[in-house]
Amino acid sequence: MYNLRYISDNGNEISFSTSNNWAITKVDGLTSVSVSFATSQGFGQVGTTIQGESIEDKSILIEGTMLGQSTEMREQLLKTVVPGVGGRLTFDNKWFVDVRVKTSPDIERKKYNSEFQFKFWAAYPYWMLLEQTSTMLSGIESKFRFPVNYSTPHTFGTRKTEAYKDAYNSGSVPIPFKILFYAKTTVTNPQIINVKTLKFIRIEKTMTAGEIITIDMTTTPVSITSTISNVTSNAVKYFDIDSTFFKLELGENLITSDADVNESGLYCTIIYNIATAGAYGNDDTYM
Repeated sequence: MYNLRYISDNGNEISFSTSNNWAITKVDGLTSVSVSFATSQGFGQVGTTIQGESIEDKSILIEGTMLGQSTEMREQLLKTVVPGVGGRLTFDNKWFVDVRVKTSPDIERKKYNSEFQFKFWAAYPYWMLLEQTSTMLSGIESKFRFPVNYSTPHTFGTRKTEAYKDAYNSGSVPIPFKILFYAKTTVTNPQIINVKTLKFIRIEKTMTAGEIITIDMTTTPVSITSTISNVTSNAVKYFDIDSTFFKLELGENLITSDADVNESGLYCTIIYNIATAGAYGNDDTYM
């Protein structure tokens, strides 16, 4: 049996499952995404012509019943699903969507088995895998494994020498991602390049040894930071304005990393969450 779990930004959380006496009876928004169309119609035209389309945000309605004595559960729900506070909703311990509270809980005034409903709002309507995918474009790939046979030679790690790596997107929609540039030694102007489209994302800066530059395209707006000796600062000013914030398309994405000076000292990794239009998993009922 699957469950829904909501972790509020205020530090409270609820696992909505029958084992915790929360019986979810209805969820609207698990598998639906709406699209809006811009259309035009010429004189005498039958139907319309699509000029453009966009994916809309969405609401997620949750209804259920508090099994047993309701007083403490009512208080817990009201302290967790709070207007003006966001959080993360997970499904089946596999998928998640970041949400805001759109409608606070409406709870039946009964001592036992009170019914309730509330509504979330998701600016980004796709469900994403909790487990992140990490693809190392350059750097040292670990080779050391346990158990160790000390009677034979073993390798701790090898320098990746591939011209490019495939950041494969097995989901159903293009996805943003995060880039980590790490300078093992001094590196000038690091970048990644999409081998197929030649789109690139570049930082115009000489990185010092040990510096990490993070470009996070999963946030709005995009976040670009530099971390040196555990001190993090804004690094947006180093972003090359000719760069393109491209997404990982469905299927194969051939990506390479490079630098103007000392490319061999650059370690680069991209991190992403596979996304789909709807959450799926265990299809048993909640009750």
